[in-house]
Amino acid sequence: MGCYLQMNGFDTEIFGMHSLPGGLCTAWKRQGYTFDGCIHWLMGSGPATNLHRMWRELHAVQGRRFVEWDEYLRARTSGGQTLTIYTDPDRLEQEMLRLAPEDGKLIRRFCQAIRSLSAADLPVATEKMGLFERLGYILPWIRLAPLLKTWSCMNVQTFCSRLKSRALAEALGALYGGEGSMPDFPVSGLIMMLGFMHKSCCGYPIGGSLEFARAIERRYRELGGRLRYNARVERILVEEDQAVGLVCAGQEHRAEEVISCADGHATLFDMLGGRYLSPAQRTAYEAGTCMISRWARCSRWKNRSCWRTGRSRSGAWACACSASTRPWRRKARPRRS
Repeated sequence: MGCYLQMNGFDTEIFGMHSLPGGLCTAWKRQGYTFDGCIHWLMGSGPATNLHRMWRELHAVQGRRFVEWDEYLRARTSGGQTLTIYTDPDRLEQEMLRLAPEDGKLIRRFCQAIRSLSAADLPVATEKMGLFERLGYILPWIRLAPLLKTWSCMNVQTFCSRLKSRALAEALGALYGGEGSMPDFPVSGLIMMLGFMHKSCCGYPIGGSLEFARAIERRYRELGGRLRYNARVERILVEEDQAVGLVCAGQEHRAEEVISCADGHATLFDMLGGRYLSPAQRTAYEAGTCMISRWARCSRWKNRSCWRTGRSRSGAWACACSASTRPWRRKARPRRS
């Protein structure tokens, strides 16, 4: 975001709490080992996607070598059987059928969805698209709407429960739905990931997360951006319901626009004192366990798509539209909860 603001004539300064760039997209070393839990696959690593153009503008991929996967993962069941997750849907289909021929119908539907989504692309800067460019993007996704509806409302745990083969269910469950893993990860996300891997656009950048983040940091500095590390923001300054700056290390820093890319709870409750929350946002944060379940159409916000997050103790889902990841805009209107 900082790079694009600089490209468009803004004078920006970034305050980072960490001593390294990248936020969660980073790595560190301990006793000769490198800990990197982020970019084991990067959407847009290959030139066949719009995201690749964005990475090029940020100087993140020039001269960088990527490992494009033929085999993504392997799992061994308690019975000693092995499942290989191939990124080629034809090979994956054969592998899954070898292990679970009785699940042929569901396996073929799953692999066909990977083939279909591999032909689609994600947009970048839709607000800059002309009419025909927008239509060119929208029409393929309209054709994929039934497929997305089917797989977006199903998580990995549910998918595994529908398999007749316990061996296949155990193997997939160990990879994505096991204890400590992501049982609520939507199957559509898995399909999209494998679809991008199939067209060699979802690889691992040599050098890992930290080197990738440093490349963008260099680009930002070249564009004239200023960056402060070890700079924890204490609060966002608000005057007449408008964000006008921030406080860091006891000093005020004024700005025309303030954008928070920090954790949603820290932004809304700590930096803004909990004064600017909708009832839905407050419910989601007070619900206890909070996790991403699926991309769905929210019944309370009929014309908006949202992540349904925040499983309450009763098991009900609370909508947290725009709760945590959208930039905090200058105009902040308080809502009574």
